[in-house]
Amino acid sequence: MQKSQIVLEEIRSRIESGIWRSGAMIPTEAELCSMFAVSRITIRKALEELAEKGYIRRVQGKGTFVSSNSVLNSGQSPLGFSQHMAEYGIAVSSRLVSAELIVPPYEIRRKLFLRENENEVWHFRRLRFVMERPIALMDSFIRKPIGDMMHEMELGNSSFFELFEKITGEKIVETIGSVTAIIPEKDICDLMQVEYPSAQLLYKNTAYLESGTPIQFDHSIFNSRRYEFTVDLKDNPIVPISPISP
Repeated sequence: MQKSQIVLEEIRSRIESGIWRSGAMIPTEAELCSMFAVSRITIRKALEELAEKGYIRRVQGKGTFVSSNSVLNSGQSPLGFSQHMAEYGIAVSSRLVSAELIVPPYEIRRKLFLRENENEVWHFRRLRFVMERPIALMDSFIRKPIGDMMHEMELGNSSFFELFEKITGEKIVETIGSVTAIIPEKDICDLMQVEYPSAQLLYKNTAYLESGTPIQFDHSIFNSRRYEFTVDLKDNPIVPISPISP
């Protein structure tokens, strides 16, 4: 590995671990040269690449600062992950890991208010990338009629919320979920390129259409060093449709 890549990875590690926090000024080029025992050319090459990837921003005459989006935030909107990131000019890419019909366990049946005759749901697993690095592994469980149509579409980099609107004519107006810490299995950590064992963020949420229909239940694991969640308390949360409603 080239010296500039070694320096890049070390600086990125310090940013993602919170040693150098969002908005903070990092050491000068001269200080970094001394810190890593490398030439100024090596430091500049590493900083240029970090700036291109969005980890830092360089302000002429002032210094180099950790970008505000180095640790991403869920925000307080009903937008899907890729749509929310797009609001901040952050590109999200995805890889569809698997797509299959499954018999839903009790938790999924309850979250989607499935009827007795609804015996299958689609399970889509996607690995989401920001700045070319995995940030989340998302398992989405979707009602079969909707999933059947989605399965015929290009799902790699698609926003599921946009697809829902295209298929149903309704927007997602609310997502209700919970966040907790877990230690994922080794194969999950390997997919997400995080250390095993390590604590990551588990986000479970249900997305609701304008009609109140729960259309998707997500079980997502986020990189705890690169993502954080805000809490948005609403006075009048959406009331889901009863599973026995006509």
